[in-house]
Amino acid sequence: MSRALNTNIRAARLGDAPRLVELLQQLGYVVALSHVERSIAATGNDYGILVAIDEDISVLGMLEVRLSVAGVTTAERGGFISAVVVDGADRSRGAGEALVRAAEEWARERGCAILELRTNVVRARAHAFYERLGYARKKSQHLYARVL
Repeated sequence: MSRALNTNIRAARLGDAPRLVELLQQLGYVVALSHVERSIAATGNDYGILVAIDEDISVLGMLEVRLSVAGVTTAERGGFISAVVVDGADRSRGAGEALVRAAEEWARERGCAILELRTNVVRARAHAFYERLGYARKKSQHLYARVL
């Protein structure tokens, strides 16, 4: 295992957008720079994009988190992590854990009782990572979509 990183977490800035596009591409997501810029501009109390930076102020990874609304299936106010990615060269060095722990704090500050996330069934390494951090698998499901 590589040496642990000295990682700091901060809110994403517009200037981070090109790097976030690169990171998301590592997970197979093709997103336009303008979309990422709009997402960063939309951050606020109920939506955040966090970045992990190293001592050279290089962006190592990112996490997207939002509030989820309590509804008929749950009475708990919760948070939802919708994306986590750390650069392939820097994985297993603490940046991902720092991002998740920062998201947990973000959710606690907003009165959340739970923080959830989804991960693709083929990402076994990610599953082990989240379980190591104390997350428990609630269910497996299929996602259906229809282009309109």
